[in-house]
Amino acid sequence: LAGRPLLGYISGEYGYGKTATMIWLWHQCEREDIIAVPPFLFYSWDDMLLATTKWLVHRLKEKRPDVAREAESLYERFRSKAVDELASELARKQRVSREEARRVVEELLRQGRLSLMNASQMADFLREGADFARVGGFKGLIVFADEVQNFVDQPNIHERIEQMRMFVHAFRALDCPAGVFWGLTKRVEERLSDQAGDMVQRVQDYGAFLSLQDAYTRDFPKSLWHHLCQTYAPEETGIVDEAALEALGQICERGD
Repeated sequence: LAGRPLLGYISGEYGYGKTATMIWLWHQCEREDIIAVPPFLFYSWDDMLLATTKWLVHRLKEKRPDVAREAESLYERFRSKAVDELASELARKQRVSREEARRVVEELLRQGRLSLMNASQMADFLREGADFARVGGFKGLIVFADEVQNFVDQPNIHERIEQMRMFVHAFRALDCPAGVFWGLTKRVEERLSDQAGDMVQRVQDYGAFLSLQDAYTRDFPKSLWHHLCQTYAPEETGIVDEAALEALGQICERGD
């Protein structure tokens, strides 16, 4: 993170190892003393708010319990602010009192029929979360949001993509060590490129993206085998011969 915001993503078809790769990256971040929220299913900004708060508090308790207690208030503060904004908008549109509108909003939230957070609020929340991480003695905060197709593939798909664009715009303006990594299917990556190419390009500008389809080349089995041998048993390299590795490489090249 180096004191600056970071956006990135990993894409690939089902079974290509997106989640496994994100778990590896999460582990590396934790080893580097960065508070990293483990991969979670991303259906809404509310999911990100809850998952980030819980993990942030959990990690801060290990090093700075006093800061963890302050961080616990983040969730309720942002939730209350978002409810107030939704209630004000509803009261204005329906010409009802703020109190009545708030009761309606709370009931819709309880039923799961309303999303609380919006893109700009989420960016503000992550900025404050990163500040708490730094005060608590960590280098920053990074969030791994997996299965982003759950967020995008909704009846209001164009609105969802626009929300992601707004989030990227707001997030890039931050000046703090906060990061977000998305796990995307190849189909969703292509859809985002078609309908929000400017947003995808801005994310790619960070240089933290990986298409797993492109990772499994003809040389992948050979590279993996040599890496495993060097890491665990250098003397066992000869167990698999070059012809077998070459054959596996040919299979990797196949589109099916």
